[in-house]
Amino acid sequence: MLFLSNAVGYAADLVFNTTYMTLTLDNAGHVVGLTDKVSGTNYKPQGEAAALLSLCKGTECMKASSFEFNAKKKTATLKYPNGSVAVVKIEAKADYVRLELLSVEPRNGVEVAMWGPYPTTISKLIGETIGVVRDDKFAIGVQSLKINTIEGIPEDGDNPGGGSFYDPLPGQKLPDALKDKIGQPVNTDVNGEGDMPEYVRMYRGTAAVKKPYGSELRFYARNRNLPRKGQLGSAMQDIQPVNSDFIGSAIALFGCPEPKTLDLIEKIELAENLPHPMLNGVWVKRSPRTADAYMLYEGKEMDQCLAYAKELNFKLIHIGDVFKSWGHFGLESERFNGAADLKKFTAKAKKDSISIGIHTLTTFTQTTDPYVSPIPSDSLEKLGSSVLAKDLGENDDVIFIKDPSFFKNPTGTKTVKIGKELISYKAVSAGEPWQLTGCVRGQFKTAIAAHKSGVMVDKLVNNGYGGFLPNIHLQDQYAKRLAQVCNETGIDLMDFDGFEALDATGHGAFAQNKFIDLWYKNLDRYRMTCGSNTSHYYWHIYSYMNWGEPWYSALRKSQVNYRIENQRYFERNLMPGMLGWFKLETEYRPEEIEWIQARSAAFNAGYLLRVDETIEKNGFKNELFTAIKEWQKARKAGAFTSAQIERFKDPATEFHLSKKSENSWDLIPVSLQTGFEHKYRQVQTGEPILTRFKVKNDNDAQPFQFYIIPAAVEGNKTAAVTSLTLDINNDQTIEITEPIKAGDRIFCDGKTIYLCDATWNKVKEIKTAKLPAWVAGENEIVVKSEFSDNQAPVLKMEFKSFGKPETVTAAKL
Repeated sequence: MLFLSNAVGYAADLVFNTTYMTLTLDNAGHVVGLTDKVSGTNYKPQGEAAALLSLCKGTECMKASSFEFNAKKKTATLKYPNGSVAVVKIEAKADYVRLELLSVEPRNGVEVAMWGPYPTTISKLIGETIGVVRDDKFAIGVQSLKINTIEGIPEDGDNPGGGSFYDPLPGQKLPDALKDKIGQPVNTDVNGEGDMPEYVRMYRGTAAVKKPYGSELRFYARNRNLPRKGQLGSAMQDIQPVNSDFIGSAIALFGCPEPKTLDLIEKIELAENLPHPMLNGVWVKRSPRTADAYMLYEGKEMDQCLAYAKELNFKLIHIGDVFKSWGHFGLESERFNGAADLKKFTAKAKKDSISIGIHTLTTFTQTTDPYVSPIPSDSLEKLGSSVLAKDLGENDDVIFIKDPSFFKNPTGTKTVKIGKELISYKAVSAGEPWQLTGCVRGQFKTAIAAHKSGVMVDKLVNNGYGGFLPNIHLQDQYAKRLAQVCNETGIDLMDFDGFEALDATGHGAFAQNKFIDLWYKNLDRYRMTCGSNTSHYYWHIYSYMNWGEPWYSALRKSQVNYRIENQRYFERNLMPGMLGWFKLETEYRPEEIEWIQARSAAFNAGYLLRVDETIEKNGFKNELFTAIKEWQKARKAGAFTSAQIERFKDPATEFHLSKKSENSWDLIPVSLQTGFEHKYRQVQTGEPILTRFKVKNDNDAQPFQFYIIPAAVEGNKTAAVTSLTLDINNDQTIEITEPIKAGDRIFCDGKTIYLCDATWNKVKEIKTAKLPAWVAGENEIVVKSEFSDNQAPVLKMEFKSFGKPETVTAAKL
């Protein structure tokens, strides 16, 4: 509904009513009200300007100097200081206000049309990707209705944006040296450093951003028909034009009670013909499958792969890379003999209700792909070009160019394309005449040829693996081909790793939107999708995102803060929880796998578990598989209380879940104390080598449990520890007479002591008259042994006790 004093040239405010929110514009065309109709709260902050539409040239933006509204046509006419006149259609739908830019004439240099930005006083949950801000009561959001309308503001470039900032949460300690840097950006490299500080917040978009007064919603569209310059990392880039304009840019602006946010977005999707993918008859944003744990298998024994999934009760197997090369994405590989062979496997998996997913690096193009070798495509992405300043003969190894601007970037393979030849170079001369020196001709099996002065010399853009990328036009073929792969093979998940490489076109989020929209529209049915990067439009299509890797440190340390920070991102952006990737290692014990499960329950988050045949070597395999199945069953059944879930969120806590019946379990807190070492040191002749430990047992008195893991010294695997004794509280003793070498393992489960091999297979039972017991409170442990020499292994010891069981029962049957 619309209320105004007169149709054109009015003096009073314009009021647009939706079901839950009133949008108010003043007679200058500024937003002055974003009001909750029930509470009467106006979430537009006082003193903050909010243009309905800004027009920009470069990074300079201007607000309208006059505004008129025609109620009959539902159009607003906005005049700007540069002489441009914009016409915007404004329609109050039932649940949102629809805004569409109909024209801007004359252009007078206008490059960008920017909606707002729209400030709000809401600060609790700022959805930087979804474009929605929420507090406990109300939500305000913007949804882009066309792929030409992207998140952010033009001064940030066209990438989805985001970044990391010093911003500790309550209870998090910021080092004194950083206390004056709160709110400032910080570079974080979770792969290079293995994690991020807990006091750093990471944002993955700029559809909504934090502001001192609350938040701001940001969207714009650009005229992409014009060539322009931009930055690709630290390098200047010539950005190639593509047929897309800001005319037709459209958004939905809405407000609603916070619990209804997802419902309202669904209504917008359906009304505006946005992607609305259904998974097994359920909108993907509500599907329980998108938070499932799933498996990664990269081996060749595909029947074994299915067997593992069934043992784990996993319904999705990610089988990794299946392509002959990236670019054309042929399916003839060592694992499958083409699309038909892969389809046979997916059909076999479906008989067991198991879905199959594959990995791609999106537009990464390998040097062996036909887009590169032996005849390179003219549509590979380039940084820029110069002109060949001197004829180049077939045997020349120096290239003379007129302008070195695009050739001085310090990274990448330094590859140029002249005609149909790829040539690498080592350096650019220090001055004129400008030369590319140290050239290797006919790179990647391209044909060496002579080239005449005056032809173009293109500096190609590299992907992160030394290959290349398509430009904004050629990327369409990649999107269509990857949709065809889905249709031909019957796979159910496409993992778009390397998705951010689309930004290398210079068109940022628009390139991402264009790619994923084309892929989605060419599918014969919806496929689940995830990837390495997000954008606002992609939110409507993807099923989940799953970040966090196990390669950088021990399980409990590898990217733990990063994994937890991602859960905050998922909450802000109404996405299912995912913890990232984990490995099922041959040396894992039940404690390791249950640590993962407790974090999964903490955030109701799925995860990817890498499994291969080496797990058969693990002596705890059955216990590991059982723990995974039972924890995931209990999580999905809603068995855990809110108090238990809060305890799970602390990564320092450990738990054991013991099955009681099909729908009930005992949840047992576990104390696993680590860091104890018994090792060789020089002592007087005849003096035993002993080590004293104080171990506090905060639980009740109970049987003694421990692990002993010998660690090699300087790689020596033959030296041994002998005559090992553990004296507990000066009245209980365990004697282990067997020689202990690096690679051996010993554990006691409170009932029996076992000597094991390196992967916990039981070699023999170690007999003892009576197993000791922990007492409540402090326990003293004295460890004594003989060492064969100074290279005998260090005995790393861990001590374990159980808390009181808490029975939990399935809430969803």
